[in-house]
Amino acid sequence: MAMRGSCRISEAPHLSSAGRTWCAPCITELPEFVTIHRMYRHRKLQLVTISMDEPDQGAVALDVLKKKFVSAENYHLDIKDRDRFADLLDKQWEGPLPYTLLIAPGGEILYRQRGEIKPLAVKRAIVDVLGRTYLLLIKQRPRGARHANFCDSCRFDSASRGVQRQ
Repeated sequence: MAMRGSCRISEAPHLSSAGRTWCAPCITELPEFVTIHRMYRHRKLQLVTISMDEPDQGAVALDVLKKKFVSAENYHLDIKDRDRFADLLDKQWEGPLPYTLLIAPGGEILYRQRGEIKPLAVKRAIVDVLGRTYLLLIKQRPRGARHANFCDSCRFDSASRGVQRQ
């Protein structure tokens, strides 16, 4: 869980949250991050949590993540100079926790929130990046073709616009 090396910039936007296990707003917002991650993880959104707890508190941080069902990239900060880390993450970060960023591919910060998040504002920022629908992800199937990705025993009935078993 230690955070070492350089940050990877991927082709997917990152929703990053820094917090501590003894910070009430940090813990309170974790279920919202779980919900957001479940909503958008199949649309190339990566959730990254960063525990700012002391290095010897790794087990406590891991226990909190397990109890809150946080299935994301989770890091436990192993850097002594926390101010330097805050400056590297976002020069506008003044230090208070929790701190949340939505980072576009390439590193541009699209959303930042000091203190507890406003879930609707975060979701709006995410859909501004990802788009509002899955339309681009759906393969267009010719009319009457089988949807083999789901099952071979179905056929598309163009008259009733439904799926019927053969």
